[in-house]
Amino acid sequence: MPSPSKVANQADRSFGSQTSLSFPSGAFDQFSQSATRSQGTGKSKPVSKNSATNSIRNTKHSVQQRQGKTRDIREAEPLQVEINGRLIETRLREHQVWDVAARQWRTVGIYADGYAEASASNPNRKESIRDTQLLIRDAKGKNVIDLQAARRRMEQIIAHGGWTKLTVDQAQTVRAKRIEVLTKPIVPAKFEAYKSRYGLTEAALQRMNQTQRYQWLGKAATRGLGNEVGAQVRQLLTPQTAFVLLSLAALQASGAGTAALLINTGLGATQAKQIGQDLYEVHQATQSNNVYEMDQAAVKLTQVAGQLLILIGPTGMAKLLKVLPNASAIIGKKKQPSVEQQAPISLLSESAAGRVHQVPGFTKNPAIGKVFSQYMHIATVRLAPLVKAGKIDAKTLWGALTEARYQVIQGGPEFPGEHYFGADKFNYEWYVGSTSRTTILNNRRYHSFADRIFKLFPDETFWKENELRGTMYGKIHDENVELTSYKARRDPKTGALKSLEIESPTGKDVSLIAKHLDELMQAALSAPTNAIAIRYLAEMHWWLAQTCPNLRGSAAVSDAFVRTVAQARGIKLGEWKTAPDLEAIFSGMKTFVEAYPTFFKSPSSGK
Repeated sequence: MPSPSKVANQADRSFGSQTSLSFPSGAFDQFSQSATRSQGTGKSKPVSKNSATNSIRNTKHSVQQRQGKTRDIREAEPLQVEINGRLIETRLREHQVWDVAARQWRTVGIYADGYAEASASNPNRKESIRDTQLLIRDAKGKNVIDLQAARRRMEQIIAHGGWTKLTVDQAQTVRAKRIEVLTKPIVPAKFEAYKSRYGLTEAALQRMNQTQRYQWLGKAATRGLGNEVGAQVRQLLTPQTAFVLLSLAALQASGAGTAALLINTGLGATQAKQIGQDLYEVHQATQSNNVYEMDQAAVKLTQVAGQLLILIGPTGMAKLLKVLPNASAIIGKKKQPSVEQQAPISLLSESAAGRVHQVPGFTKNPAIGKVFSQYMHIATVRLAPLVKAGKIDAKTLWGALTEARYQVIQGGPEFPGEHYFGADKFNYEWYVGSTSRTTILNNRRYHSFADRIFKLFPDETFWKENELRGTMYGKIHDENVELTSYKARRDPKTGALKSLEIESPTGKDVSLIAKHLDELMQAALSAPTNAIAIRYLAEMHWWLAQTCPNLRGSAAVSDAFVRTVAQARGIKLGEWKTAPDLEAIFSGMKTFVEAYPTFFKSPSSGK
């Protein structure tokens, strides 16, 4: 929904680590003679007054001699982001051209100049290195030319998985193949076609849904193993158990779900956390259509399984198989796995995928809407059984659905501005305090809702000197909760609306709201009738839309959240004929709940 006006500066708020990662030798050799600049001042970093001036002049002269009317200035201060126990470091590089009219250098683009990645607990061990450049663009797809804005933008992109990582081998391939002419535009390196050792093709991978990818990894990881070790690994990594382990690892974007499971089998907390993190990294490889990454993930899954077998031993193995879903089927009994974990998840039809998210407020791009619909549908089907069993709470469900939404937008430039949707206040407290603003009146997707502000605030006392300053409040157990803020101006003569802006809440009450959502989820699942359950679903939807946990909503995540709980209850919600999040923004909760059934094109059905 809204575009953010204030995004938490993650480097200042939570990362702040002074540990520096070592980049590979030669990674930035082609720019080694470019001028360097300090982060804070934006000017050349001084050594001494005279020597610094001479050095900079000499450097600029050499760059100009080589490049004619262009030059590159690489930042001396690295940009570091720590997320989920991973420390990622990159450096920014300004690309400038000589403005003849102004007789000065002008920045036309800023690049992230490669990155190194490591565990935050062991920053000196480089696990992934990328030697290529990313042109930094803003939410509208335009080049960012302000250095501080570029740093903030890259923090958002890295923190939300917007830059697919490469392995060390791939980085070496890039360095070996790339020949860059400094006077020409940068052309990204291309890889030769990679042939999978397991026979996987890109076409076959593209046809696989998430469940099938997990199951393929389980099979691939057990190929070519010796009889003794292979038998134990094959017992641990059946397609069904691989699905369960990787699904749990994916739930909280850190492997925390799998770690909790392993701790319950007797494994130490530190070891369980590391195994969970390793399995989450295997899961990450399934989020692209890269055959090479899937091959590497299969190899890593074999290693992780072997390590786990050594750590837990035969006794721990028996405990693990007992606590895994469908353990009896895995051990060899006649009981069959459940439908959700035995059969791949069926995709929505082309027509259905095109309808679900095409109302105003979800997306203005039909192609993106179809992809969103498929990913959210898969996530909903996967998570509904866990909701029904009471295994995940509202925070975990929101985090898992937010991650599922990101599976379609990783890569960044194809979907400008979408990174903002990952600022999850429910699960990452450093976003609390951040807000987003949306201009309603001039937005073609939203402007039809604008005049509702007069019904929402009909009392003239709200309109002092024809200007509105209003706030929506919700109530949880007699406690008032501050939600959306409204700012409007009307024509003093005609009364017509001249401007309207809404601002999301800061999130200071997210913990209270999350607990209330847990109560509503339980109430919906245990309601005596579906009609009553749908009223609880409506309340959930209103609170999510008003809370905006991801700064800009997200409308798609709120929709999937409600549909997941509905599916856990056995209710199939219909297609939308109006945008529920916008209805919620311009309605009190009671009005919204009463009207909720009319927001669908067809009545909801259920058991």
